[in-house]
Amino acid sequence: SAKCTERAFQTLFLLSTDPDPVGTFARKEILENEGIEAMVLTIWKHMENGKVILAVLHALWAVSVFDIHDNDNLTMALAKVEQSRALEAVLFSLQTHPVNLRILESGCDLIQRLSPMLPSRQPEVRSAVILFANSARSLDASTKAYHACLGALLSLCQLSDENKHEFANCRDELHNDICQVLISDASDLETKELICELYWCVSSVAGSTLGFIAKKIIDSMKYLPQNKQSSNYFEAACGTLTNLALDPENHMVLVDAGALTQIANAIQSFDFSDAVLSASCTALANLSTSSCIRSAIISHGGVSALVESMKSAPTSAEVQGEASRALLNLCDVSMEVRKVTTDHLFLFFDAHYRHDDIILQEIVSSMLSKLSKDGVCRKEMISTSRTYDVLVRLFKLHPSNKKIQKTSLLTLRNVSTESSITPILLNRGFLPLVVSAMSAFPNDVDIQESSCIVLRNLGSLNSEAAVEICSEEGINFIVKAMQNLSDCTPTQRASCGALWACIHDSDVNCRIAVSLGAIDAVICLVLVHPSDVFILENAIMILESLSSFKEYVKQIVDAGG
Repeated sequence: SAKCTERAFQTLFLLSTDPDPVGTFARKEILENEGIEAMVLTIWKHMENGKVILAVLHALWAVSVFDIHDNDNLTMALAKVEQSRALEAVLFSLQTHPVNLRILESGCDLIQRLSPMLPSRQPEVRSAVILFANSARSLDASTKAYHACLGALLSLCQLSDENKHEFANCRDELHNDICQVLISDASDLETKELICELYWCVSSVAGSTLGFIAKKIIDSMKYLPQNKQSSNYFEAACGTLTNLALDPENHMVLVDAGALTQIANAIQSFDFSDAVLSASCTALANLSTSSCIRSAIISHGGVSALVESMKSAPTSAEVQGEASRALLNLCDVSMEVRKVTTDHLFLFFDAHYRHDDIILQEIVSSMLSKLSKDGVCRKEMISTSRTYDVLVRLFKLHPSNKKIQKTSLLTLRNVSTESSITPILLNRGFLPLVVSAMSAFPNDVDIQESSCIVLRNLGSLNSEAAVEICSEEGINFIVKAMQNLSDCTPTQRASCGALWACIHDSDVNCRIAVSLGAIDAVICLVLVHPSDVFILENAIMILESLSSFKEYVKQIVDAGG
């Protein structure tokens, strides 16, 4: 009878939930004796009987405690779940009893437990997403069934991008109804947190279709108390805003909804939570990619918030990296932002030494190159020895990273215009680092141009530098830049200037340059760039210097000079 069947499965539930080792033994026996198959058959046979269905769902939930380290039993259990089409039976039972909240809660708990082990592309899984989404819309948010439904939906969406898109593509009205709970006084914090976690997950791949939910998330942040109890909620909320901000089309939507104020407030209130700070800084970094948004970020206290984040979470590579990324973009806006950033360079230097994250290293290098373009910031940068320490370290630690080499050379190119620090640059060993970069990236026009300009600046300001450039094979690579990249005008302007700076006061360097093929290279540049005044002027000065040696006159003439 149905009553006996109900009691039988209640007994299986009790046995399966006994403390180990009894519970483990019971679950294994049930699996080996076709217990799952019997449960699925019972669901179909007693589909209309809510009490039996509830008992079976409880038993299935209890049996579904799998030991991931027990491969044999786990494989067998999952095979039985799939072969018996257990998921299909469970979903059908939920649809058959749509108003029975105990059945819905038990079914959701079961799906949540099974979801990490289900095949992500199983058709029933995507059907479950739609079922739970519609159920969540119709349920009272204060019920356990609602909470269980959200948990199951989150688990399924975490299973695959297809499931995330399936949920994201539901009707806007459904999402609005779910998000309405976020601003309801009747909803508890745990439920709101689960909703935010769900949209944080889904927006990671479908942010472009969910921009309209931003206002409710932002409004909820305004009225929730900002304390340790709500830190998980604010992490999920800021994480969702971060994902929405990945799509530039959402940027003005977020700004108009008040995102900047709430993100800045979150940074101030949750300075103890690396997770909240990381999500908040990433949101600002994503928003700062739109140039039209940057001034708004600054006017809402974004710069000071980002600086305070770096101070509050020095051991978090994520916070340091995302805050630095945002500040790097904001430095394009005004001198004031660059000045504030320069005043806090020690934070970037500390991050450089503390974290090996390559993205963070690239950002630090890019920040130095950007600030060094500004004359005021450059003066402040070169006044501290840590600038040179970090710049040398970036060159040495990342010799094969083109981006870091390129931006570090840009920094060196800018600071080398300050004649007062030429001895410092020589003593710190920058010349061999420049030559190494030229050697590592012979065909990169930016690296060759910046390197030649650095050599030109140093060689023209200091005769000792010209000698050292020669001893470090600098002339060799200047000539190679001429030969390999003859069509690139900026690089050739730089290479001609560098060669002239190296040879004009040194007979030794003149002879080395000729031995390396400088005469042919220079004349070739004249032929390739016949109308470039800078190249022509430097080429003439080079040939004039070389022609002072009688033995080179014929060589210049024969080469077409």
